[in-house]
Amino acid sequence: MKKTTLSLLALTAILLFSCSKNETATIQQKAPEKTMSTVKIVSDWLSMNFIQGEKYNPQGLEATVHFNPSSLYDEQTTTRMAFIRTADSYQALPGEAHIDQEKIDLSYLLTYASFTVMANGEGGVVPDASKLNNQQFRYIVVSNSLLQGLNIDWSDYAAVAKALNIQN
Repeated sequence: MKKTTLSLLALTAILLFSCSKNETATIQQKAPEKTMSTVKIVSDWLSMNFIQGEKYNPQGLEATVHFNPSSLYDEQTTTRMAFIRTADSYQALPGEAHIDQEKIDLSYLLTYASFTVMANGEGGVVPDASKLNNQQFRYIVVSNSLLQGLNIDWSDYAAVAKALNIQN
């Protein structure tokens, strides 16, 4: 019995030491780095399609335009603004617009990938989307370095357009 036990132990030891260990290499793929570019001025007037809010404004209306940016920019080094152009005026957002005797509170969210405008009526009433669908909205993204030394009222669209040399 001693011989059998010793033989089994020896056989087990030989098997353990003779087995080759398969090493698996873990390859970590590095995500492609996003290159940031310096933005001078990015701006455009848009007509937007307002619908019952879902993601950002469930108690009102919202409209989103998605961009396909050719390059990303560092949002920490830029200033973002938005305006509404009605039949008789320009209003900075966030703010209050009067359209066909209806007071509408407007706010916005602007990233390098999308521009969303949110609208709420007075007293919690959802505004008429058709009134907003007939307006135009402008987003402006400008490098903070261009803003240095400019002493203007940033809520005044005419002053902003003149200072940044933006064409209507």
